[in-house]
Amino acid sequence: MASRYLPWSRIVRSTNASCWAGSSTGQSACSLPRSQKSSALPLFARTAGQNGVISQAMTLQPHDTSRCSFKPSSQNLYTRNSPRYESSPILPARRHASAASAGSSQVAKEGVPKPTRENEGKDNEATSVPATAKEGGTFAAAALQRRSGRNPALRVCKDFLDAVGMTPLIYLRKASQEARCDIYAKCEFDNPGGSVKDRPAKYILQQAEREGTLGGSQKWIVEGSAGNTAIGLALASKPRGYRVVCVIPDTQTEDKKKMLKVCGALVVEVPFQKVWHPDHFVAYSGRLASVLNACWGCQFDNLANKQSHFETTGPEIWDQMDGRIDGFVSSAGTGGTVSGVSAFLRSQHPGIQIALADVPGSALYRYFTEGQLRAEGSSVVENIGQGRITGQLQGFRPDVAYEIPDVESLSWTHSLLEDEGLAVGMSSGVNVAAAVRLGKRLGPGHRIVTVLCDQGVRYAKKQWNVNFLKEEGLPCPRMLQDQEQDRSAIMEAVHAAYAPRDLVEKLEKEHENDVSAPGSKV
Repeated sequence: MASRYLPWSRIVRSTNASCWAGSSTGQSACSLPRSQKSSALPLFARTAGQNGVISQAMTLQPHDTSRCSFKPSSQNLYTRNSPRYESSPILPARRHASAASAGSSQVAKEGVPKPTRENEGKDNEATSVPATAKEGGTFAAAALQRRSGRNPALRVCKDFLDAVGMTPLIYLRKASQEARCDIYAKCEFDNPGGSVKDRPAKYILQQAEREGTLGGSQKWIVEGSAGNTAIGLALASKPRGYRVVCVIPDTQTEDKKKMLKVCGALVVEVPFQKVWHPDHFVAYSGRLASVLNACWGCQFDNLANKQSHFETTGPEIWDQMDGRIDGFVSSAGTGGTVSGVSAFLRSQHPGIQIALADVPGSALYRYFTEGQLRAEGSSVVENIGQGRITGQLQGFRPDVAYEIPDVESLSWTHSLLEDEGLAVGMSSGVNVAAAVRLGKRLGPGHRIVTVLCDQGVRYAKKQWNVNFLKEEGLPCPRMLQDQEQDRSAIMEAVHAAYAPRDLVEKLEKEHENDVSAPGSKV
């Protein structure tokens, strides 16, 4: 059997070391029984069609998407512009599921060799494209195809959009020790725009260009965003000459607002409103796009968002883990990441456990556990949590859901920096906290993947601000407390390190007639 080794697929064990994905232990992928295999609602209605193709797309109901760059069509979102396949990627045929499991077991049994000088640089179709993809099999299998050079970290990209994706997977030591299983995190902060939202931003732009709602004389795109999607859109739009208007709630951090302006977005701040309010920032952005006759990104209901994760994030995780993954954990803002990735992973391994991480003040936890779209409490975490079922979440159902309080999520956010060297945002702490909970639920020996969404520098005024944390009754990072103690301990040495005064006066006298430009260091 040809090796399934893909040159770009790697797992980082720490911030300064890496190892290639794969194992020679002979262990196969673990198939966990799912108590609710049939409870996951299909994203698309199943209709009789040639070769079993799902032909009816779901209808977006929560908001009017007439200004949205995505238009539902009679074809499945995942099969447009692609060959027909034999079964749905959301509801795969049994033989495909078993074939995927058998393939994973066989690969694990034979082991995945590290690249050698002979095969490292070869762009070998047999080693990078599953047989089912070459034979016109499932689209999910075809999505696994990747072509790259010797080392993905050294790849040359033609532009911003080309650099999106192929982010490393990193092993989290502290979280793994706590959960007594292996926990890995997809480093989405490594995207060129600094967040996981670069992926949907790329797909939204490209789809708008294909459908003619953006490009030519149409240069304006409006998006209602908490920040990250608009940042990705603004940066990706620069080389294309587009202008981005970002409608943002006034609850967002000043750091993020400044970043948006630096990226060239025109920022429109609106008062924070509940999701049902007509002036909620998303609803407002849709009307603003209509008034401006501009393209509306509509990330919450535009299925290009989910598609980006089904076609890229999911396949990357599957290959980096060599198909040996027992659980996936993610929070939901728009819902595109958790629904898109889980749809792909379930198509490859139906027994995988999918966990939704939620925060107080969001309605998703109680919706999936109690059946009521009801929220309780509040949270300082930005970008995640939702009060309605967005277009991305239609048909999605996790196996388990966790509500993570701020104290727990912030503790893990601080731990990621102090123990792993990863300065990420608070939503990443929510994901890791939920991954640890899922790990304890599954037991030792399992492998779980979660997502590190963005960079922590965008939330410095909150998560690294001692005064803010004390006001909110939240724990302060040990790092900041240690810094104050360390500073006191070295102050005597700091003063002693200055040059003696007589030496300074001597050198100043020697150089008093030197001619140099003002501000020169010479």
